[in-house]
Amino acid sequence: MQLLPAAQSLEGQIIEYIQTRKTVELDALAAEFGLKVADVIKKVQGLEAEQKLTGIMDDRGKFIYISRGELEAVAEAITSRGRIAIAELAQLSTRLIDLNPRVVEGEVSLDDVGLDGTEEAVAA
Repeated sequence: MQLLPAAQSLEGQIIEYIQTRKTVELDALAAEFGLKVADVIKKVQGLEAEQKLTGIMDDRGKFIYISRGELEAVAEAITSRGRIAIAELAQLSTRLIDLNPRVVEGEVSLDDVGLDGTEEAVAA
C-alpha cells in the first residue's frame, strides 16, 4: 500500500516532531497534528513496526525516542559485560541515551528561560 503525499508528509512531520523532542506526551502529539490520541498511538506503533522510529511507549501516555545508535550502544555495553544487574542497566542507559530535546528553530527551551520566565542569553 502506497501512502498519498499528504500522508507521507504527516508521517515525516510526526517522526521529526518525536525525534526532535525525544520525550513526547502522546496527547500533546495528537493535539499538535489534530489527531485523536488513539490514532497517534496506532501511528507510532506502526512507525515502530516499520522500523522508521525506535523508542519506548509507557503506560502513562509518553513516547521516549531512542535512536538506533543509542540502542546499539546499550546492546554493545550489555554484550561486553555479560550479566548485568537492573540497577547497572539503568545507570548505563542514563549515560548512553540522551533525553535532551534538540533545539527547534523558533522555540525557546527551558534552559533559555530564567526563573522569572524571561529569556536569558545562553553561552554556546
